[in-house]
Amino acid sequence: MGMLYEIIRIPDEVRKELLREPYGIYKLLDIEPQPEMPPLPQKKNFLRKLKTLFTKQAETPPGQQKPEKEFSELIRNVTIAPADALQLDKTWHILHYLMGNGDEYQDLAFPRGFLLFPEAESVGDIDIGYGPAEIYSPDQVRRIADFTDSLDPAEMKRRLNPAELSEAEIYPAIWNSSDLDLESMWNDIYGNYFLPMKAFLHETAERDLAILEIIE
Repeated sequence: MGMLYEIIRIPDEVRKELLREPYGIYKLLDIEPQPEMPPLPQKKNFLRKLKTLFTKQAETPPGQQKPEKEFSELIRNVTIAPADALQLDKTWHILHYLMGNGDEYQDLAFPRGFLLFPEAESVGDIDIGYGPAEIYSPDQVRRIADFTDSLDPAEMKRRLNPAELSEAEIYPAIWNSSDLDLESMWNDIYGNYFLPMKAFLHETAERDLAILEIIE
């Protein structure tokens, strides 16, 4: 399956509730609660954290009791419509790289590096796949949407260089393949992922909603 990325838009009151009571993320994403895990690595350098988290946490051992908590009424009543979830699949890391600046691609500042969570707030220490869910406020979403307008497609396409991508260890590790069709790859990344992401972020900003970002 690999590391799949999803952006979900949520009302700001849900964002605040998740930060107040992170346990609600289980209900929101419709996943089974797990026992408490040790604190996750700090996200100062997401790529180092990524290597630490590359193997998923173990499932709950048979017979081990799961935590019992009540979900708030707000969280119980939230439903995520299909149109409010955007799948980036495995393109999230290459999109992050293509939105870089010059030779910079690690630890990019907000909003340029938004896909790797600078200035995002973690939903507790609940590991839902490859780390906790991360949240941006409606004000931050507006800044992210405005940033996507500033990107030059020609410069992004220029950065699609297999040798550089391989050296930078951009996920997924496909850049040394001898049968890469860069033109088709660019059309797919830009047309099927970047442009829909840009439109999704603008609509989210217009609706004054927050976003939740997850890797699972």
